[in-house]
Amino acid sequence: MTKTVRSSTVLPGTRGEQTRDKILRTAGRLVGRMGFRRTTITEIAEGAGIGKATVYLYFKDKQDILTYLVQQETTRILEQIKAAVANENTVADRLRAFILTRYRSIHSLLKLYSATPQLLLEDFPAIQEAAQDYGEQELAVVQTLLEEGCVAGELALKDAHLAAIAVTGTLRSLDHPWIFHHAPNAPIDLEQRVDDLVHHFLYGMIPRKDTL
Repeated sequence: MTKTVRSSTVLPGTRGEQTRDKILRTAGRLVGRMGFRRTTITEIAEGAGIGKATVYLYFKDKQDILTYLVQQETTRILEQIKAAVANENTVADRLRAFILTRYRSIHSLLKLYSATPQLLLEDFPAIQEAAQDYGEQELAVVQTLLEEGCVAGELALKDAHLAAIAVTGTLRSLDHPWIFHHAPNAPIDLEQRVDDLVHHFLYGMIPRKDTL
């Protein structure tokens, strides 16, 4: 029996890494164009110029390919988010940088893979399954910046973890309208919407004299 090579154990700079990356690039391109459900292992193998059996050396099935691909891209998104947040000084600017970078990175990723909103909606359950670890990592980033805001005296939170859940939960609820439901030729005013959202998170709905 042929032994499957775990993608996570492929050594950098080896032929194995080159083959794995070729499979991932091809899968990303095909999934972006045709959708996850319509893309087959056979098409991925043909597009990568390798045999179908070679694909199974590195990935156990199509979901495994998508999971690795999504985790690879979400890792890049988190790195971009952390770098953007680190460049800001106030909690308001850090939260704004977090949200803006999050959505700009996702939009750039979808453009890279030429993914359409319709196909993304069809594949959303599979993508969510593949990105299940991302939510916890994103939550940790938000909780840290809120806790730093409390230490700096900018915030007075009773529970930073609960507040972080509220922020990330709100963003997930906005993913559909902010990612999927705007026409490419009529993009949303992301910066204005993020400014409004940050103001809502930090100042709530009750008017205060110092924010009027």
